[in-house]
Amino acid sequence: LANEEDPDKWTHRYYTYPKHFGGPGHPIFVIMGGEGAIEPEFGIYYPFIADHLAKQFGAYVLQPEHRFYGSSQPLGDATPTSEQRVRLVNTEQAMMDYVRLLRHIQVDELGCSTDRTSPQYCSVITVGGSYPGYLSAMMRVVHADIVDMAYAASAPMKFYDQTV
Repeated sequence: LANEEDPDKWTHRYYTYPKHFGGPGHPIFVIMGGEGAIEPEFGIYYPFIADHLAKQFGAYVLQPEHRFYGSSQPLGDATPTSEQRVRLVNTEQAMMDYVRLLRHIQVDELGCSTDRTSPQYCSVITVGGSYPGYLSAMMRVVHADIVDMAYAASAPMKFYDQTV
């Protein structure tokens, strides 16, 4: 799935649920993708977020797939070498994918401001359980300039310092 014209670009699969979005000034829930494909037949994970919280808060729901799972393959059909695995298959790279996608959706697709003092600012809430919960928490820690709140259920937080 790598872009033949620009090998640094690749197809990142994600799903959206805009049904309840009230427009700029309303929040964005990001359901973090983890160690598995997000297949279309399953729809948005965490229906409580899409059906209840998004409705209550006029929120947009975004669910990106984690790199190297499902159809989100930065190297296309190529199998990564050991060196590439170390460089490309890691939490930091996955979080940067989410940041880039989130900013694109937030600004280019939804017309939200990135200025937290603006009434057009769309706050970002990440959500996940287990490894996606870890990603949710780390997005708030590492990218606090972008993520306003994180919910992390059963998150293996010691994963970061490799003490698990």
